[in-house]
Amino acid sequence: MIYVPQFKLKSGMELACDIELDSKMKSKALLFKKGTILTKDNIDNLVKFGIVGVYIEDGRNNEILDYKLRKESVFAIKKIFDVCENTHKILDENSIKEIEKISEKLVENISKNKGVTVGISDLQTYDEDTYLHSLSVTVISIAIGAELGLDKQQLCNLGVCALMHDIGKVEIPIELISKPGKLTDIEFDIVKTHATLGANYIIKNDLLDKEIYLGIISHHEKYDGSGYPNGLKKNEIPIFGRIITVADVYDALTAKRPYRQPIKPFEAIEYIMGGVGTSFDYDVVKAFLRKIEPYSVGVHVRLSDGRKGIIMKVNHENPLRPILKIVGGDGEVLDLLSDSSLKNIVIKGIDYNYLIK
Repeated sequence: MIYVPQFKLKSGMELACDIELDSKMKSKALLFKKGTILTKDNIDNLVKFGIVGVYIEDGRNNEILDYKLRKESVFAIKKIFDVCENTHKILDENSIKEIEKISEKLVENISKNKGVTVGISDLQTYDEDTYLHSLSVTVISIAIGAELGLDKQQLCNLGVCALMHDIGKVEIPIELISKPGKLTDIEFDIVKTHATLGANYIIKNDLLDKEIYLGIISHHEKYDGSGYPNGLKKNEIPIFGRIITVADVYDALTAKRPYRQPIKPFEAIEYIMGGVGTSFDYDVVKAFLRKIEPYSVGVHVRLSDGRKGIIMKVNHENPLRPILKIVGGDGEVLDLLSDSSLKNIVIKGIDYNYLIK
């Protein structure tokens, strides 16, 4: 299966999962069943109900986390945010246990096979949902942590940290969080306090490990010391902070924001690669590149020279330059990383037309 944004859906595509109405509603209403072949009317209804994307069947059994766990995770994150926003108090023991349980399930899903990589196109949501952003950041962070060799307990703590990395935003005025234009210097200074505010929720609660506090307060530090709130540099930045900042920046760039449209995954990956040594830790970025797949095996893509291809193998040293087979003609195989004659050819994006039955 592959996640397809709403604006890329076409008649003839087959749903890979049931589609239920807003998961935030108390009652669940089934909109479309798994196996439904989409029509124009179906797609219009998805637009009407604000569903920003769906999983489409493509013959691959490749999901990192199943649909049920995804919904369970988003519900748990929302509950934590609601507790903090409504009570402005430390988190209760039940809330902590719930978020720890979700983190443990995510760790088990992601680390059960060391060879598993994360198809990051499947994590994109193309909307502004804070809870989905936190989940995407968590999945990517755990994958990075596993590649770096963190043990299971560290990965579980990293998951809790990533799930709650933006919890301090509940204290920031919503008009600043959702402002469609550029923030003033004063407004940005207010927004920047969310890292400290979020960490304060954790430090007041002795049920959580200190490294979770350190990760939350440092997830906007930069490797060269130009970040906030404490201007830490290099290994002064806790490992959780160094990991989450890569995952956070990637997901923020590829998600819709009030002030801009999302950029393409390959552009976000290029940005992160270009930020090594200034914004990001080299070892963390290297682990990120080895554990993510902007284009998974079997996916059809469009090339900059107008041809279309099928991904045959991911080059983990540079996932933007895979080995692929050209569709049509004599089925030529191209190695975009090793063949210097192909250096000017790049992947422009996924060709979703292959999903039409």
